[in-house]
Order: sequence, then C-alpha cells, then structure tokens
Amino acid sequence: MNRLSGFVLLGLFLLGGWRCSEQMGPKDPSPPFSIVPFRVPEMITVRPGTVYTLAFQVGHPEGWEAIDSVWVEISTSVESPPVAGIALYDDGGALHGNDGDVVSRDGIFTNRFAPADLGLEAALYWLNAFARDYTGRIASSEPRRIQATVNSPPVMVGLAVPDTFYAGSAKVIFRATVADSDSVTDVLAVVMEGIQNSVIVFRDTLRRSNRQPQLFQIEYDSSFAAEKLGEYLLEFYALDHQTRSLNTLQTGMFIENDPPVIQWVELPDSVPLPANQELITVRARVVDSQSAADILRVYFKVQLIGSNTSSEVEMYDDGDVEGNGDLVAGDGVFSRIIVLNNTNTPGDYRFRFFALDRVQQSADVVVDTMTVLSN
Repeated sequence: MNRLSGFVLLGLFLLGGWRCSEQMGPKDPSPPFSIVPFRVPEMITVRPGTVYTLAFQVGHPEGWEAIDSVWVEISTSVESPPVAGIALYDDGGALHGNDGDVVSRDGIFTNRFAPADLGLEAALYWLNAFARDYTGRIASSEPRRIQATVNSPPVMVGLAVPDTFYAGSAKVIFRATVADSDSVTDVLAVVMEGIQNSVIVFRDTLRRSNRQPQLFQIEYDSSFAAEKLGEYLLEFYALDHQTRSLNTLQTGMFIENDPPVIQWVELPDSVPLPANQELITVRARVVDSQSAADILRVYFKVQLIGSNTSSEVEMYDDGDVEGNGDLVAGDGVFSRIIVLNNTNTPGDYRFRFFALDRVQQSADVVVDTMTVLSN
C-alpha cells in the first residue's frame, strides 16, 4: 500500500462524505453428489490380526438422507474386477458396533477391515469407493493405490499429552510411546492430527527421543495455539518404513486462545494545518498470547468529532518505511502514513484502534484524539 492510498482514504473522509451499499451475493450452492477419501491407508500388512479403518466423506445436495449405500472395491489393477468389497456405514457404530464410525449422519462413512480375512496378499492394490443415492445414481472416487506387505506394523502404546493447552504457555511437550515387533528402530515417526467437527484442521510430527528409542515427542510454545480455539480431538498414529501403525490413540484437548491486546498507540496530540501537505505516521503496538502469527488484522477508524462519516484505514507490520512508515517487520508495531492536506477541515479527530485475531476475537478498542489546528 503506498502513500497515495493513505491520502485517498483520509481525504475521502475529510473532504466529504462517503457512501457504501450492501450487496447481497448468491446463496452458497448445495454440495455436489461426491465421495472423497477421509481416511485411507497407503500401506497395509497382510499378517493375521491386523485391522485397518477406511473412511470416505460423501456429499449430496439433499443431505445424508439421500444416500442409499456406500462401499469400496479392492482390485489388482484399475481395469480388473474387484477381489474384495467392503461396505461403509455412517451410523456412529450403533447398527454395526465394530465399524469404527464415530459420529452418525455426519457424512463420514466408515468401516474396519482385516486384510488377511479378505485373502489379500503382499502386492499392489487399487481401491475405488462408490456411493449410491435413492434414485440409483452412483458417485465414485478417484482410484487410490494401496501397498500390501508382510511387514509387522508398529503399535501405539501410550500418550502423555495435557488435556488443556493454556494461553501463553512457554513450553509444553507432547509424548507418545510405540512398539514394533520387527524393531522399534523401524518406526520413523508419530503423526498427530487435530480434529474439530470431524475435520482434520492441523497435523504435526513427533520425532524420536535421542535417549529412548520407543519415545517420540514434540515441543511447543504459545504459538501452537495460533489460529486454534476450543475442543479438539487429537489422534496419534505411528509410521514405520512400510506401513502405518496397527492402531491409533486419541485424546481430547481444550486449546485456549486469548484475544490480542493493543498496548499503546502513537499519533500527535495536535498538528497545524500545513501550507501544502504533511505526512503523519500513526502506530499501534499489538501483542497476542499466541504470538504474532495469531494476529489477523490491525486498523483504525478516524472521524471528525461532530460529523457522521468515518474512514477505516489498515495498518501494517511489514517493515515498509516509505510506504507505510513501519520501521521493523514483525516487531508487533503496526504503522500507517496518513496525509494531512491544506484543504482538510480543522478540528478534533477521534481515532479508534482495532485488532482482530485469526479466531475472530477482538482486542479492546483504544481511542485517541488528534487536533488539527487552523492557521
């Protein structure tokens, strides 16, 4: 944003009123009839006793009630007939107690399967998923490759994770313990997925401890909570050189997120009306317990006291001295250059400063006043 933009914004307010009209856009379209992967293993073991979960998300313009059946087919190639089929359910486990479905009627269709029970061997397979609605129409997913192996998958053994991540936490370590009958050194990493409203909203990787080969961990500071707020389901699984862990472990966590705080603002108390024009730099220091990464927007609204119009002006922490008057990028001080013109109206101008974070929380508004003195 350049100086001219600042001048135009302030000039519009100072030289005359402005109008804004609200335009109603079209309603969000209904989702198409579709089926997409939600949880599909890329590698499986055919050793007896190993069980995996398959899940696909189905959308339909008429909602879940329009879905008649959902299933997957496993083939040795894209063109060959299926060697196995698996029905998927969206019943929350109520009708099929061992299908692994968590929430009924959320559009996530799930089932568990044992490769050995399906007669699968160590080979490359292709998986296709299908959904049929009440009219007989069928939607299909893109084919996905699944590599079957005789390798023993790792097993998740335990978790050490806090049930609350407090705002401003300085240091928190998440830990997971794994086992592997082939060798614990065969395990590459532990993956953590954060799930909210049946959607994976973040993912991270725990790495092996230097002292304990079965222990995987990750350390976080307060920035972990940036863009997060509320209850999350954390799901952990391990990966070895060939396959995903036989099981997953889950735990709930509440992630706190404090709103941003405007610590101070900086603008002149008064300024004389210039002979031509004068550049004025406005600054605001904003902090957030979740780090600067959680700050979405900082801006101010300026209004001549006694008038009915105001202008909204964005502020930036980008280190652009010439364009925005900001001295150092990323230091939490947001800046903006405004232009005072000799045609502007003398009087008292009220500045209201706002800050918004990435979970839509607002800082307390800070108000300051600048007086433009007449010649």
